[in-house]
Amino acid sequence: MSSLISTGSQGLKITHLADGSATGVLVCSVSLNFSAKNIAVFKEQITDVAVGQVLNPYQDVFLADEMQRLMRLGIASVLERTLSASCVQTISHFEGAQTQQVHFELGEDSALVPTLVVDVEADLSADEAALRAIERVQQWIRSLPKHPPREWVVEELLLADPAQTPLMRAGLGWVRNCN
Repeated sequence: MSSLISTGSQGLKITHLADGSATGVLVCSVSLNFSAKNIAVFKEQITDVAVGQVLNPYQDVFLADEMQRLMRLGIASVLERTLSASCVQTISHFEGAQTQQVHFELGEDSALVPTLVVDVEADLSADEAALRAIERVQQWIRSLPKHPPREWVVEELLLADPAQTPLMRAGLGWVRNCN
């Protein structure tokens, strides 16, 4: 089982305008690696972002890093609200493998994260496997930094199209409720 649960990438597409200025599209992705064979990838973007705010830190904070952190918190908020043993769809065993996969179907209430696959030890019973998978997810959620972002970050991120940033907005809402 992978010890690195969440990874991501950041991209910036720069457009130079006729007046000499530049604007950008910031694309951030976050992957959940709870399973070696079923990695979930989530992607969100902010259009018309100031290039300097992406390339340079302001008050020691990079905008893209904060966007990814809030996306992870958005995913965590959905999982915390919906993940339970009753969501187990199947448990896959592979002959000779050291792990088995617990497949969760999170339902309509979690449209942002509809399914999740978590690897657990192969020698667990079905009930133990489901509980261990939930425990792994809860450990990841507890490990996430939940401090509120700087005000300038909030102002910039709230300018983004809500349809393009649902996880980031869910994470921002969760941080506000936690603090």
